[in-house]
Amino acid sequence: ESANQVTIITEQKDNAVPIETRYKRISTIEKAGAICSLLEVRLITGRPHQIRAHLSSIGHPILGDRKYGNKKSLEISKALNIPYQILCAYSVIFPELKGPFSYLSGKNFTITIPL
Repeated sequence: ESANQVTIITEQKDNAVPIETRYKRISTIEKAGAICSLLEVRLITGRPHQIRAHLSSIGHPILGDRKYGNKKSLEISKALNIPYQILCAYSVIFPELKGPFSYLSGKNFTITIPL
């Protein structure tokens, strides 16, 4: 499961690509003896695995994430019968685009959050 895994570092190193992630807690509940939070996450940069790796690096892995989860999050996931990562894009807003995708410029696609 560790193939193609990224690492978050706090100091600048050669070939390191900066990321920026903003998040806010929407709600918190206690489940399986642990405190779990629903977050709204906003990607400022868009790197592969960014949300998963970034949240894990600060000690808050996504439930069900077998690649970036830790022992405790995986135990909680198992207790709650969560086989896959709980990560859902509920809103996608396209920036100004040129070329064949210009028709998407400024469009916002939103779904109801599946709770």
